[in-house]
Amino acid sequence: MSWKLEYIFLILFSTIVDYYCALEMGKYEDKNKRKPFLILSFVVNLGLLFFFKYFGFFNSSLQAVFNQFNIFYNSPSFNVLLPVGISFYTFQTLSYSFDIQRIKEGLILMGWGFFRKIVIADNLAIYINDIYAHHNSYGGFSLLIALIFFAFQVYLDFSAYSEIAIGSAKVMGVNLMTNFKRPMLAGSITELWQRWHISLITWFRDYVLIPMSDNRKDGLLRKSFNMLFIFFLSGLWHGAAWTFVLWGTLNGLWLVIDNQTHKTRKKLYELIIPEKISWLRRVIKSVITITVFSVIGVLFRAENLQQAWEIFLKVINLTSYHMDIANHNVNAVIFGVIILSALMVFEFFEEKHSFQNGCPRRIALSRWYMSIDKVDTFLC
Repeated sequence: MSWKLEYIFLILFSTIVDYYCALEMGKYEDKNKRKPFLILSFVVNLGLLFFFKYFGFFNSSLQAVFNQFNIFYNSPSFNVLLPVGISFYTFQTLSYSFDIQRIKEGLILMGWGFFRKIVIADNLAIYINDIYAHHNSYGGFSLLIALIFFAFQVYLDFSAYSEIAIGSAKVMGVNLMTNFKRPMLAGSITELWQRWHISLITWFRDYVLIPMSDNRKDGLLRKSFNMLFIFFLSGLWHGAAWTFVLWGTLNGLWLVIDNQTHKTRKKLYELIIPEKISWLRRVIKSVITITVFSVIGVLFRAENLQQAWEIFLKVINLTSYHMDIANHNVNAVIFGVIILSALMVFEFFEEKHSFQNGCPRRIALSRWYMSIDKVDTFLC
């Protein structure tokens, strides 16, 4: 303004146009519907820059070309002063429009990751750490709640910082694979490991399981050994301790049993639960899967095998549950149950939405939706 008063209107005009385009782009999740407003921002900003900074250059160059071939060309003449900083603020406002088009999904995913980590997982950890630090003072009920809470804490911790990494990469234009696909909704251990830590499991599948397997020749014992070996390695990968090794081996053993009893269990569920309430089958399967996964998870959290064994014995000993009457932190359990129930409901509708809209699905996140890449799964 101190250079030329009326040029302030160029900044205002550019700002208003880009703000309007950003608001319009924010109304649509489909990038194709956003594109016309991005083009409008692009044309307006670069149009201003071209007119004030480059019109004279191109006009005089064009005049010189016509003169060279003796062609009459009456070039328009505009004697304008170059606005101070027009290159800088044009690119700044234009980058705002591009950012609205590209990085919103990444920022939302990062925010969701921080919420799951800081608000949910870290608060669950307070209760869990106290229980494990004084496990001799608690009964089976408190320990069982701690085991279940810990399974969710690990899931939320790990999936949260995966989402933060995926989101921050998306902001910079890099697409990373999805690492967790709502594993706590799984109806079996096989399905759970299709959804859990996908990057690690697919690596073991591609570089260990497939090279050591021959599906045409391998019998039941060979396939079972391969499965146990893979999860033995998975446990060892998580930590250099027998607790991790045993945790991985038990998950592998559970997978072998799950695969061999799949048809029998399916018939049993169909026999016990009528088709009209088939949704109840899914609920029961998920509850059983989470509970067993949580009990095995004591090995992942315990400091040593002795502590894990002591906690396990109390969990299965119903007579120890009376110890919790005086010691149990009711408020912490209520908080945990409410927040995890809300999380499960959210992920249920998220899952339902994804199945209704084709694969790769669009995941509902608050009022927004974000695109995810289709990923390979293990043991489909």
